[in-house]
Amino acid sequence: MLCGTPIAGDSRRRWRRRDGEGTLALLLPGYTETQFIFRVIHRHLDRAALPYETWRFEPMLGDPKLLARDLEDYIETICRDRGLEQVDIVGHSMGGLVGRYLLHVLESPRVRRVVCIGSPQQGTLAAHLGLGRAAREMEPGSTLLVELSRSYRQDPNLLNIWSVHDNIVIPPESSTLNDDDVVIRSGWCHLGLNFSPAVAARVVAFLSAPEDAPEPGSETP
Repeated sequence: MLCGTPIAGDSRRRWRRRDGEGTLALLLPGYTETQFIFRVIHRHLDRAALPYETWRFEPMLGDPKLLARDLEDYIETICRDRGLEQVDIVGHSMGGLVGRYLLHVLESPRVRRVVCIGSPQQGTLAAHLGLGRAAREMEPGSTLLVELSRSYRQDPNLLNIWSVHDNIVIPPESSTLNDDDVVIRSGWCHLGLNFSPAVAARVVAFLSAPEDAPEPGSETP
């Protein structure tokens, strides 16, 4: 069921949601982005009948570490109120960093799997032009990125997708985590990654994989 109006108490935080079978996926937009960035991914999740909702960061330009802790509290609340054990996270750009922070730094037991799409894992030079604490924490060498680097481990529950044509993560290779990354070489830019049917299909396959066998990453044409 698609719900155009969030339930009472969630209206400030949530845009679009869908009920369904399986683990609830929380979609996290990137720096200054809105729910519309996930339009194609929404469509693929709808077809797969997977439940999801899209989270709104407040403040939009706030510290990603604090946003992650805020989100952790929200996840705990919805798991308790809805009888859920865990949730998945799909984050674009900064949203992916927040997801990784929950998974590996905070080690939240409520987070099952995380997908990062076009996330500046090693930072981006473009962040020097941005506003707010969010931009500062995406600059190379930031406290956020240092924490993420120190806590990093190869994890079958983490899928990292990036494009060699990313025009916001500069250089594009700054999105790299390991050899299991899904590398897109077909011309999709930073925002465009979210509109790639191939990317959306990989996200759905990863979230739908059996508990003991998440789909591994690989190079994609």
